[in-house]
Amino acid sequence: HMIKFILLSDTYQRSSQQSLKNNQIDQENKYLWRQNPKRLDAESLRDRLLHASGALNPQLGGPPSSSNYDNVNFTRRTIYAKVSRTQPDSMRATFDFPAASNSSPKRNQTIVPQQKLFLLNSLFIKNQVDKVINHLQAKDLKSPEKLTYLTNIIYGRSPTPTEKNNLESFMDDSENLKLIVHALLVSNEFSYID
Repeated sequence: HMIKFILLSDTYQRSSQQSLKNNQIDQENKYLWRQNPKRLDAESLRDRLLHASGALNPQLGGPPSSSNYDNVNFTRRTIYAKVSRTQPDSMRATFDFPAASNSSPKRNQTIVPQQKLFLLNSLFIKNQVDKVINHLQAKDLKSPEKLTYLTNIIYGRSPTPTEKNNLESFMDDSENLKLIVHALLVSNEFSYID
């Protein structure tokens, strides 16, 4: 009953949007007038990337996979990836995965350059970008519809007027399209929960 009460409360369901009036009164958000943005952990981020690209395998149960975080052939939810105590996955460590050899009641949340470098250069990310583009090309959409489709599957919303003005003219060139999809997938809006 308590969990349901909290989840259905107005405070829990608030947006993280800023308000000039409220910000002047309570800049630290001590009175919870807005939601504090939360960064996705490594597992949720990977699952979200797979979902956006349409590659996520929704199969439930079964044995774990011995695949690394960035294995392009492993498309099940990250909860099914095996964690090795003797051979830690460096990509999981980059995103603050605790050492498997110790008990860890809380995960640290750091923001380090290696995380963005992984998102910019990883074969896993590039593979997800290609999958998004393949889905987009299969739809055979016109330029304005392409941006709407992309923002819907990646952000779950329609494009803003600024995004339309800045990006629509670049949607027909395949190299630009690849850069746009990559930028959308590695953006803060994609990596944070509002």
